[in-house]
Amino acid sequence: MRSSNFIYLKNKVLAGKYIYYILISKELPKNVHFGILKNFLNSNFSIDVSMNIIPLNDSKMVEILDMENETIEPELNSSRENTSRRRKLERKLVSTKALQDYIISGKGHLYQVSLSFYSKAESEEESKSGFSYIQWETKKSIFNTWIPIYDQKKNFHKIFPLSIFDSKNSQHVHTHALATLFPFLVDYVTMEDGIFFGINDKNQTPVIFNRWSFPSSHSIISGTTGFGKSYFVKLSIIRELISDKYTKVFIIDPLGEYSDLIKILGGNSIDLGIKGNEINIFDLGNEKNTDEKILRLRTLFSILLDLTKNDLAILDAALTMLYSRKKIPKFQDLIDTLKSFGDERSIEISYILEKFISGSLKSLDSDSYIKIDRNIVSFNLRNVSDEFLTFYMVMVLDFIYGRITDDLEKKLVVIDETWKILKNEYAASFLDTMFRHVRRWKCSMNVISQKADDFLITPFGKSIMNNALFHIIFKHGYISDEMRSFYRFTNSEENYILNAEKPNLSGNSQAYFISHPLRFPLRIIATEEENSLITTNPDEIKGKKF
Repeated sequence: MRSSNFIYLKNKVLAGKYIYYILISKELPKNVHFGILKNFLNSNFSIDVSMNIIPLNDSKMVEILDMENETIEPELNSSRENTSRRRKLERKLVSTKALQDYIISGKGHLYQVSLSFYSKAESEEESKSGFSYIQWETKKSIFNTWIPIYDQKKNFHKIFPLSIFDSKNSQHVHTHALATLFPFLVDYVTMEDGIFFGINDKNQTPVIFNRWSFPSSHSIISGTTGFGKSYFVKLSIIRELISDKYTKVFIIDPLGEYSDLIKILGGNSIDLGIKGNEINIFDLGNEKNTDEKILRLRTLFSILLDLTKNDLAILDAALTMLYSRKKIPKFQDLIDTLKSFGDERSIEISYILEKFISGSLKSLDSDSYIKIDRNIVSFNLRNVSDEFLTFYMVMVLDFIYGRITDDLEKKLVVIDETWKILKNEYAASFLDTMFRHVRRWKCSMNVISQKADDFLITPFGKSIMNNALFHIIFKHGYISDEMRSFYRFTNSEENYILNAEKPNLSGNSQAYFISHPLRFPLRIIATEEENSLITTNPDEIKGKKF
């Protein structure tokens, strides 16, 4: 672009058809984190970032720091005890010595860095909006900035590779701090002891992610049916077990999709709703805290019945009485206890429960006959009627909860068709509580649903979303305002999700990976052997032999 096309005004630059507003960083934040500039490049505005870096001579910098220490120490010795000035000098001395040690030890180097931000648009309004966004983001991250009034030309030229350096608005930055300013660095994911998730579609690098290295390791997988959600989860299960064969896996499977894989992996696939596979909802498992169990049972009964606060108090009293008898109660024991209270409402609740166990839920008045003697267990719910499916899913969650609190081995809990839980307030509350609590026992919750919006329509669902370590977003038919607001999608991210490809015969599918501050398109790839275990493609299943 010819220089004659540039018009430099008081607070903006006109460059051809574009209007630029400029913000200069005088000083970086005291504390920086990886990807601190990522929000500028991933915003819906057109924003350019100019970074000028000059490497400094290590020997020279050590000498300068030596001289600085020599000037600080006499001041420190002459200053009075317990004064604000003395404390500042002490902090400065510690800081310069630490920086000196950093260079001498070879851990890194020092650089002189200047940073500028540019909002660019064809319209005045859009360019100003982008500039306001830059100001907000820099203020949020505690940058010290200024607007170059009547100084546009020099600062605008820094956007071009002309080796123009602004020493006035620069500062010394060490290697580790400088690395945080490169937003693309965080998109390279190679973690020790991680599993292969797929290929970063942005830079074609492998994504090796270790969920267990984080305090909370939960995930949310959402997307349209047929675009690879269950495939990805099955693939993850195989790879987690290869990485650590002692990992325990529990799967809640409403449609019976996982049974074949579980049998191949040597696990138990339990068909609930048929004789011989009963669960006693009062079973404590390995749990010792009956108070927590009673709270969860109250939630379970709230899913089944329309209960008032008074009804819940009655149930609480009956359950407390049952567990005080030091033996595991059954459904009929609760009914008998409610009848013994003698008041009208207690008897009424007992009659309602009695109708359930003499009809559709008669299998509930039983001991627990299922065996959890394998590391991988699937609860197949395809024989359960839709009317009671949500209740059964939460009942199984409660059953699992009672069996994950006795050790700190890795545990993976997978819940497919999670929207069936989220549609009921009490069930969603139960899942949210479990999501927040089970990390104490090294348990990772992995919830799968057809739309991200399934979680965003209730407070409990939003809480679950906020407590997830990472989100894998497969194709969506549309992006709602709630999704856009929660994920802060850019236009390119939205387009990727809306146009994600259907898996091909090799199991190759597309999704978007988000785990703050990581955000990138993910191509999921399986080996031929893995694909043969988990494919649901009819053409491939025909020739499959085990």
